[in-house]
Formats: sequence, structure tokens, C-alpha cells
Amino acid sequence: MAGVLATFLAGAFLGGACGRAPAPPLDADQILRRMSDVLAGAQRLEITARREADADLRQGRDLPAQTSINVRLVRPQRIVVQLESGADRRAMYADGNAFTIQDVGKNLYSTIPMRSTLDDLDDQLEHIYGFVPPLFEFVTNNPYKSIQARVTSLKYLGQGPDAAGVPCHRIAVAGDVADAELWVGTTDFLPRQLIATFRTIASHPQVRLYFSGWNTAPKWTDADLAFAPPAGAMKIPMRTVAEMDELRRSQKR
Repeated sequence: MAGVLATFLAGAFLGGACGRAPAPPLDADQILRRMSDVLAGAQRLEITARREADADLRQGRDLPAQTSINVRLVRPQRIVVQLESGADRRAMYADGNAFTIQDVGKNLYSTIPMRSTLDDLDDQLEHIYGFVPPLFEFVTNNPYKSIQARVTSLKYLGQGPDAAGVPCHRIAVAGDVADAELWVGTTDFLPRQLIATFRTIASHPQVRLYFSGWNTAPKWTDADLAFAPPAGAMKIPMRTVAEMDELRRSQKR
């Protein structure tokens, strides 16, 4: 999903009094800043969402058809991402000094040293290990900066309800490999729905994100986000992209 994200534009409102000049419409940059302010202003944040991925996008990738996602974070550096797809349950933990990925069902986990904040964790993981936790464009300490760096153009599509009927601003966004449409609540400026279409794949498959919950003031503490190995859990190494490439080359010899 890196490179696919959105900004949006609010409609103009007519002045209430006769003869009063209409208030100037908000532009895309102003709306993006408002959304970023809401997200970044939450010192603790919890997100629940559902991700759907088309079959052609899943081929050759570890990407289930449907995944339930829960994200909990404490700024500037602590985050837990929990993923559930049928019987497959996984979790990721970062505390600024280490990163852990856990296979809950198989009772396996890997922990590596990693000095990071929410602003650079995704880049480090992608560069070294070849993956990025979901929803990361929304959870950095500066979503405005993160999103602006990943989009090439945007267009306001007007207002309309999301799949749950929430009134939203609809924004079309172009990225390097995909085009996206983002729905953002007109009253709370929280993301509600995102549909990304990958134009570099012939069938133009989609990933769809439906946000079902935003809690900008959860009561849990830093300690609630710490990883503790379950009883009987086995620690295994986490292979880097370079190590996996070398393993594949050795198998072909």
C-alpha cells in the first residue's frame, strides 16, 4: 500500500446572510492538514478495519482475501498491529528499540533490534525485510507529510456516503502504481473507506479498506502494548530480503 493514499477537498458553503460573500472553499491541502491534525493529535489511537484483496493481487503474495485489522499505538514510537484472517492470526509489535512479529496460531515469534519511531518503522521494514504493516500512512506522527510524499495527484469527487452510510468527502488520488479513492468523514475528518486499484496489473485488481472504528482517546497504557512471549512459544529468526534472495539462489544451484 505504500504510495497509495489520499487527500480530499471540502465543498463550499453559502453565506448565511443576504449579501454576505460566500466563505472560500477549503482546498485539498487544508483538508489533508485537518485530517492529519486529528490523527496526529491523538497521543493514543486505536483503529479497527477490514481489508479485502482481489485474487489477482494475492497471487504470489502472503495476502489473504479478507483480513480484520486492529491497530493500537502510543506516539511517538510504540505500536501493535493485529491481523486475523480465518484461523490465521498474526501480530506485530514495535516499541522504539525492537520489532517483533508473531504467528499466534503456530505459537512462533521473531524479535529483532530496531531503533525506530512511527515515522521510519515502515521504511526500515520494507527496505530490510520486504514488508510494511497495514494502514501505516495513517499512523505516522505526521500523516500530512507521509501522505504528501506518496501521491502524485488528487481530485475532489464531491460528497457521498461510504459503505456504512457515513457522509464523506470523496477524493481520487493517483500514486506510482495504483489509483485510490478515499472517503473521509465530513464532520470528524477521519478516514472511513479506501479503495485502491492497481493499474500496473492487467486485471486492475483492488484492495479495499473499510474503517469500522476510531478511538482517539483509549485508556490503555504503554505496558498494555508490550510483547510477552506466550507459554511454550518458540523464537525463530526473521530472514531479511537479502537472506531470502540468497536462499532462493542456493536452491537453484
